[in-house]
Amino acid sequence: MKKWLSVLTAAAACVLLVSVSGLTVNAASKYDYHGVTEEQAISDSEYRIQELAQAVQSGDSSTFTSDNPEVSYEKSAEQWNEMLTKLGDVTGFATDPSKMSAQIKNDEMTVSVGLTGSTGRTGTVTVIYNTYGPKEIQSSINDTFGEGMAKAGMNTLLGMGMAFFVLILIALVIKFAFPPINRLSQKMEADRNKTDVRKTAAPQVESTVPAAEAPQAAQDDGALVAVIAAAVAAAEGRSNTNGFVVRSIRKSRTR
Repeated sequence: MKKWLSVLTAAAACVLLVSVSGLTVNAASKYDYHGVTEEQAISDSEYRIQELAQAVQSGDSSTFTSDNPEVSYEKSAEQWNEMLTKLGDVTGFATDPSKMSAQIKNDEMTVSVGLTGSTGRTGTVTVIYNTYGPKEIQSSINDTFGEGMAKAGMNTLLGMGMAFFVLILIALVIKFAFPPINRLSQKMEADRNKTDVRKTAAPQVESTVPAAEAPQAAQDDGALVAVIAAAVAAAEGRSNTNGFVVRSIRKSRTR
C-alpha cells in the first residue's frame, strides 16, 4: 500500500512539474521573437540606448554599431538631442516595470524603455527590431500633467470650433441657398396655375354663347306681339292698341 502511495505521489509530482514547466515555457514564448525573450530584448535595447548616447556625446558615429542596413544614425541622434533639451542629463533607466515593454507585430518587435532626467522629467526611447536587428531608435519626452491638460484642452477647443464652423456653414447654406430655390418653386407653381386657368376658361366662354342669344329671342317675341296687336287694332277700327293686351300667341292649325 505504501509502495502504491509512493508511486502515485511521484506521478503527481511529475505531472505538476510538467505543468509548471509548460506554463513557464508559454510565458517566455509569449514575447519570443526569433529566440529573443522580452527580458533579453529590453536588455539589448538598454545597451543600444547607451551606445547611442555615447556616440552622440562624443560626436563619433562609428561607436554606434548595427548590422541593420535600414537603421539611420542621423535621425536617431537628432531625436535624442531634441529629447535631452527638456530631459536634461540622463540619470538612469526607469525602475517602474510598466515603463518597460516589448510587443511583437507584423514580424517586428517594438521595445519601449523609460528614462529619467536631471530636470525631473521622463522620456521614452523606442527601439524597433526586425530580423536584421535594431531598425529604428525613436526618442521622445513624456508630457507633464500640465502639458497633457493643455493638449487635451486644445483638442477640445479644436473639436468645438469645428462643430461651430459646420453649424455656421449649414446656417449660411440655409439662408442663401434655400430662398432662391423657394422663389423658383413659387414661380413654377404660379406658371402651372396660369396654365390651369387658361384650360378652364375656354369652356366657360362657350357656355356663355347660348345665354347671349336669349335676350335676342325675347326681343323678337316682343316685336311679333307689337305687330299682332297693331293688326288686331286695325281690324277693330281702332287707332291704337289701348284697351286690350295680348296674353299669348298660338300657331293656327287651319290653313
